[in-house]
Amino acid sequence: GIPRYEHPHLVAALDVLLEYQRNRKTTYFKVMGTRAQTKIAPYRHDPRTRLIELLKRWLRTNAANANISEEEVRRMCALCRDLLNYPNLFPSRNKTSFMHALSE
Repeated sequence: GIPRYEHPHLVAALDVLLEYQRNRKTTYFKVMGTRAQTKIAPYRHDPRTRLIELLKRWLRTNAANANISEEEVRRMCALCRDLLNYPNLFPSRNKTSFMHALSE
């Protein structure tokens, strides 16, 4: 059946992060004069990816949690807000930037 979520706003936030990851720019390089395209091993060691994965795990864990505390939600919001206070920490590389996705 269709899962029931206690917190649809957390599911919406997860959707934003998944869309950001789907639209992330691929890397182009030239091989013998021919342009080739590759996805860098899904950016596995990139700090953006690591933070997105942390947020996704938290969102998935708590979207159906009826007993999540306000303090826990505030802590995760504070993490995101703190990162947004440093826009030069993650300079934009794509049309949809990491910081924009984080602010959503």
